[in-house]
Formats: sequence, C-alpha cells, structure tokens
Amino acid sequence: MKAIRKVMSFLISMLLVFPAAVMAVPTFTSEVKVNGHEMSVGETLELVRGDTLDLSLAVSADEDVNDVRWRAWIGGYEADVIETRSDMFDLNDGVTRLQDLSLELPSDMDASEEYTLHVELMNGNVDYSFPVELLVSRDRHRVDVQDVLVSPSTSVNAGDSVFVTVRLENMGDRKEEDIKVTVSALGQSASTYVDELAAYEISNEDEESSDSSNALLVRIPKDAATGDYDLNVDVSYNRGRDSVTAKKVLHVTGRTAAQGTSAVDALVSVDASTQSVGQGAEASYRVSFANVGTETQLFSVRATGTQLWADSRAEPTFVSVAPGQTGEVVVYLKAHSDAELGNKLFTLQIYAGEKPVKEVAVGARVTEAKQAAPTGSVVSDLLSTSTLKLGFVALIVLLVIVGLVVALRKLKEDDDYPLEPKDGQTYY
Repeated sequence: MKAIRKVMSFLISMLLVFPAAVMAVPTFTSEVKVNGHEMSVGETLELVRGDTLDLSLAVSADEDVNDVRWRAWIGGYEADVIETRSDMFDLNDGVTRLQDLSLELPSDMDASEEYTLHVELMNGNVDYSFPVELLVSRDRHRVDVQDVLVSPSTSVNAGDSVFVTVRLENMGDRKEEDIKVTVSALGQSASTYVDELAAYEISNEDEESSDSSNALLVRIPKDAATGDYDLNVDVSYNRGRDSVTAKKVLHVTGRTAAQGTSAVDALVSVDASTQSVGQGAEASYRVSFANVGTETQLFSVRATGTQLWADSRAEPTFVSVAPGQTGEVVVYLKAHSDAELGNKLFTLQIYAGEKPVKEVAVGARVTEAKQAAPTGSVVSDLLSTSTLKLGFVALIVLLVIVGLVVALRKLKEDDDYPLEPKDGQTYY
C-alpha cells in the first residue's frame, strides 16, 4: 500500500511539473525596419516591384535561446516563394541581437496587389513572427531588357560580324515611345529605335508591352586579339531621361600569322543585309566579288543556318574571276510554307576554291503568305469554255464558207452545159 502511494505521489508531482516545463516559452522583444523605416503592427508599406527590401532586425529574449535564425518570406508570387534566411545564432538572456537581411522584389510581380512579408524567428521549439503588410505598385517609367540575342554565335573570328537583337518589355505605368537601343563592342557601335511599347496589353488590340529591336550589325575588327570582350547594350527611354543597360560576352579568336598570309585577296559585298520573304515565297541576295589578287579565283557561296525554315541555292554554283575583274553569285532563299513568322538570321559563307574568304551575317523577315490570285482551276475552266465556244463558231463559219464554195462551183458547171433548143424553134 505504501508503495502504491509513493508511485501515485510521483505521478502527481510529474503532472504538476511537466505542464510548467511545456508552458515555459521565452518572451521576445523585437524591432523591424524596412529600408530604414520602423514598422508597426497593422501598418502597410508601399513599394515598387523590382525594389530591394533592406531589413534591419533587433530581437531580445527574457531567457537564453539557442539555435535560432531569422526567415523573411513573401507568398503569392506565381513563380516561387520569395524568401531569405539568416545564419543560425544564439540569444542570451536580456541581450539584444542585431541582424540585417536583404530581399529583392521580382520585377514581374503583379502590380497593385497586397502582399504580406512574414518576418519570423524560429528554431525547433520557438516560432515568433512579425507580419509586414506591403502594397506593390509599378514604376511610372520602366523598361527592362528581357534578352540579348547574338547571331550566329557569341564566339566569332576577328574580321567577322554578328547580328544583335534586343528584347525589351515595358514594366512601367506609362506607354513608352521612340526607345533607342545601342549596342557596342571593340570600338564598334550601332543603334536603332523601337517605336513604342504599351504599358498594358489589351485584348483585341495591336499594341504590345514587349517587342524586339531590329537586328543590329556589329563588325569585329580584323586586328582584334584573341580574348573575351564585353558587348554592351544601352537602352534610352522617357525622352532620354531614363536608361537601362545589359551586357553579353563575346569570345573573339584573333587571326594567326598563317591566316594573315593567305593568298586569297578579294573584296566581297552583299546587296542587302536583310529582306522580307513571305511563307512559300523566295528572296534573293546578290553577292559581288572583286579579285584584287594576282591569280584567277573560283568563288562560291553557301548559306548556313536556314535549314529549319527555308531552302537555299546559289546561281551560278561557281564563278571564275580573273585578277582585276569582278563577278557575282545570286543566293536564292525560299521560305517553307509553314515557316515561323518573324526575324531570321543566317550566314553567307564565301569560298575561293576550298579556302574560306569571308562570312557575312544576313537576315530575313518571314511574313504571312499572300493570297494567290484566282488563276487556278476556275480561271482555267473559264478559259477552256471560252476557247470551245470560239472554236465552235469558227467551225460553223468554215462550214458556211465551204458550202458557198461548193454551190458556186456547181453553178459554174451548169453554165458549161447549156440547155438544148426545143423542136421547131430556132435561135439567132
């Protein structure tokens, strides 16, 4: 009986102590600043998408807490959860701990939407949070560079050329017009304009919020040394008041001594750097050669990079050019009937015999196929019907003429044999 009482006393004491141990949760005191502004509970902070949130966090506890870390996160963004975390640290009783975190708002977040920034202090046993309400809006003027496309490749030889196309998107709240795009590399530059970018795309409207610039030609100097070079993209908008930049790396292979002593000496030119061609239609590029060397050269041209959307051929296949003379080859490009619409880039490779002379980057803009005039079976049927009618009339006329001829000939035969005189009658 005494043993049972001792066990019961022990269990009762454990039941009294255990809840107290479970309920012993530390009390935290915190301060949260966003971009230098101290936040209070229930306050809403307006920010612009693309902004960086600099968080200054201060926290203390009324007892020692080990192995804790800060986590700041935002839900509701379609692509992913936006979050950042601190390293793990310990809190000492009554000592304030400072921590800085940084969180970047994506530039494509839905604007005019409310989000909650959750600032949490956590470990295996503790979960303390401080919510910050955010209103995300658009910049008044903002253009982003979505992509920089280099063709035929970002690896080129000295003396070659590349086409650069820049894809832009209007992320601001106002329509942008006359957006200037400039690309530059190795002391060479080229510029073009994008006419306009709408702030908001509207159904059944032609205006777009994103568009690509025309392909810009950048020539690599012949004497460029082997190495990596920056291809810089500068975009100016809002009447030149705002700008954005982007960068791509070009790897250039310089000319070797053997390349510099090549026996081929020729000048090459193409009559057009880009042309429009309809689906199923054909465009032509005239390549001219001037042989400034001392030997006759057999030139040829090959088009590469067109296989997926067009067929190509060169006429003539080869052209022989004597020293001091000129010649030309026409490259015909026929777009596939189902070719994807838009700008296409390809390369014309010029050879003298089997030796490469030059590569020229050119472009084509594929447009919708034009509706052919009704010259097919319907017109042919009409023409066939008209021809039959004319033939029938001609046959009738011919039969009439033949009939008249036969009649006249019979009358003539009757005149050659006059009637005999009747009995008892004499004619003088």
